[in-house]
Amino acid sequence: MRKLLILLFIIPLFLGCSVKMADLTVVSSMNVEFNQQPTLAERNVKGSDHCFTFLWFFQLGTLDMEDAIDKALKKGDGDMLKNAVVKRRNWSLFGIISWEKITVVGDSWRNQSSLYRPEPTKDMPPGN
Repeated sequence: MRKLLILLFIIPLFLGCSVKMADLTVVSSMNVEFNQQPTLAERNVKGSDHCFTFLWFFQLGTLDMEDAIDKALKKGDGDMLKNAVVKRRNWSLFGIISWEKITVVGDSWRNQSSLYRPEPTKDMPPGN
C-alpha cells in the first residue's frame, strides 16, 4: 500500500500536457503574394520553439509561434505553409522548473517569383 501511495505521488511529477492549438489552411510570417500559382517545396516540414522557466518567473528564452513558423519555412525553403498544425506541449515540476514547446508542421510552398533568389551584393540591399 505504501508503494502505491508513493507511486501515485511520483507519477504526476513526470506528466505534462499537449494541446492542438490550431489547424491552419495557410500560414506565413512574411508578405506573400496570392496572385501566383505556388509550387510545393517540401511536405511535412517541422519547426519548433521552446523555453524553460525556473521558480515561476525566471524564463530562459521566449516562446514564440512566429519563430516556429520561421524555422519551418527556412527548413522547407518556402514562403508559406499550407495545411499547418500548431501544437503546444508543456511539462512542469510544481513550478520549480517547467518546459514549453510550440511545434508547427505543414507543407512548405513557394511562389514562382521566389524560385530565383539572387544572392545580395554590396550594391543590392538584402531583402530585394
